[in-house]
Amino acid sequence: MTGGRSSSDSVVVTSRITPSQGAPIAVDWRLGISDGAYKTKDVAIDGVSMALAQRSEIAALIAREGGQVGMLLATMRR
Repeated sequence: MTGGRSSSDSVVVTSRITPSQGAPIAVDWRLGISDGAYKTKDVAIDGVSMALAQRSEIAALIAREGGQVGMLLATMRR
């Protein structure tokens, strides 16, 4: 852990992963409280939010299908 910050609804824990080869990787863990315990809400790797990336991917899939969610549901079931 390299640091952290908090807001009214979440806490961000910053960390750095240092692989045996290559540059260190910055990872931010956004945590929220659910049922009295901290739960991971999002992970940002080198500033790229996994939640936002997934949201964009889902929106693109729906758009390719003309706004129909059938393909999305079929993909999620697989």
